[in-house]
Amino acid sequence: MRYVMMTFPSRAHSDWWERASGDERRREIEAIEAWFREHAARGRIKGGAELGFARDAKTIRRHLVTDGPFLETKEGIGGFIVIEAPDEATAIEIAQGWPSLAWDEDAVELRPEGASSADESRATGARTDSGRDPATAARSGSAARGSGPPASHRPRRARTARP
Repeated sequence: MRYVMMTFPSRAHSDWWERASGDERRREIEAIEAWFREHAARGRIKGGAELGFARDAKTIRRHLVTDGPFLETKEGIGGFIVIEAPDEATAIEIAQGWPSLAWDEDAVELRPEGASSADESRATGARTDSGRDPATAARSGSAARGSGPPASHRPRRARTARP
């Protein structure tokens, strides 16, 4: 099963990185590279990316693009790693080994990869809150939360202008 592991460096960690010497940064990078080598050798790493600084982010809304930090979150995402694990316990074990967790406030969030089509949802037994499979709920026009994209990502009907 695939999981997405999102890393959340703490403010203290980010501040440290900004003022760290080249040798200090290199040691941290080496620890992270060793983690990647270990899990890549076991076939567990399937993808991912380190993200740039939040200060360089753009937030996109329906009709607006703004500079700078992100959606209203308390923690900035440092990156994500797509991992393959036979079960949740193994995925948790992999995530617990993330080197940056040595920092008290750093965190890792682990989520199973989602099913993006009705066929995949049906195959994995995914159900809507109402107990129906997502394809049936979508066809009936009453897709429940958790079945398909959130309302903000669904196509919108054209609206007529009001006088």
